[in-house]
Amino acid sequence: MSLKKMVSIALASLMALTAFSGCSQKASQGSSESGGIYKGTLTLCTWDSAKTQYLKDTQAAYQKLHPDVTLKMLDITASDYIDKVTVMLAGGDTTDVIDFKSLPQMGTLVSQGRMEKLDPYISKAKFDMTPYNEMEEGLKVNNSVYSLPFRDDVWVLYYNKDLFDKAGVTYPTNDMTWDQYRDTAKKLTSGSGASKVYGAYTHTWAEAVQDWWVADGKGSLTDGKYDGLKSYYEFFLGMQNEDGSMMSYATVKAAGSNYLGYFTNQQIAMIPMGSWMASNLIYNFNTGNYKTFKWGMVNVPHSPGTKAGSTVGAPTGDGINVNAKNKALAWDFIQWRSSEDGALVHAQSGQMPALRTDKVMKALSEVKGMPADENSMAALKPGKVYPNLPYDQYGAQINQILTEENELIMTGSVSVDKGIADMTSRVAAAKAGK
Repeated sequence: MSLKKMVSIALASLMALTAFSGCSQKASQGSSESGGIYKGTLTLCTWDSAKTQYLKDTQAAYQKLHPDVTLKMLDITASDYIDKVTVMLAGGDTTDVIDFKSLPQMGTLVSQGRMEKLDPYISKAKFDMTPYNEMEEGLKVNNSVYSLPFRDDVWVLYYNKDLFDKAGVTYPTNDMTWDQYRDTAKKLTSGSGASKVYGAYTHTWAEAVQDWWVADGKGSLTDGKYDGLKSYYEFFLGMQNEDGSMMSYATVKAAGSNYLGYFTNQQIAMIPMGSWMASNLIYNFNTGNYKTFKWGMVNVPHSPGTKAGSTVGAPTGDGINVNAKNKALAWDFIQWRSSEDGALVHAQSGQMPALRTDKVMKALSEVKGMPADENSMAALKPGKVYPNLPYDQYGAQINQILTEENELIMTGSVSVDKGIADMTSRVAAAKAGK
């Protein structure tokens, strides 16, 4: 498949952010006459369910719909999820439903023969895929559907309004350049040692630096050409090493801390992160896990010449284990989860669902704790969404290479030029099967 084709497919999978008004997908299509399947235990493999409200709400809602079904979650920590699931399924595990943390993970599991093709289920149930606006195309491998989308996250910029107010700094807008972001971060940085407040934060994931090259419409992380990343690395290293306005990569990595903790403890004023973080913030504030403060969202910054509102994102889906014990019930669950009923469960916990009808978006705006200001709501409907890492048959290898080289660059173990040269040569070797 050509790069142009892969990018167009993945981009189509993200267009649902603004295109779902008026569409309605009914829950459990084709299974209402199959009452016999609604008994027993259904197992779902996912990550961080104990601290993720929408997963708890999903479990409760499905069990309420089917009282004779127990939805059991196999919970794996986010950092270990991809590796553990790979090993687990290779050993013949019979967990019914698998949540995919990334498109490369899905592609790897499919290539290993671990996942069930969903095309026969879709055909038999006459499941209507049109409301997803071809989102399923981004979840296909070799023209077969292996996953239904239930989330569609985009990256936004979160900011602590209280820290801005304290520093006397004007709030960011939906049209902020990266240079303005850097200048603002300097103004918000204060203190020293353990009590230091940083103006900005960049997480240890490679995409937290590399994705902005993609969002500016200047490159793709799967084509093997990475020279365009140089200015972005120099920018973030400058914030980290020269300005001291961004917590260092080495500090974050050594502490093993979660980005959510830094933000909720008010140690950082701004953080680019996926829209899933809104749900986590709302849950932690509403349950009293952290002291509440005023916060908001705006579009991620952009380079000069790039239109405001450009960002990165990706759909999140789930699939059926080829060795699942209860495939009929697993199918019913994943289609319910992707329906309007399932989307409402996600929205009511502050999570960004894949299916975004008017009813769903209204429910999202009414969630207790969701910022209601105009800029925050607008940030959740960006103008241009690029896939951060579209499906590629070498996607898992590419992702690993980019992650490793990113760490070497951000810790100063290699120069920017050396790291980018190594990315290029290593990805070329992976694509050549070496």
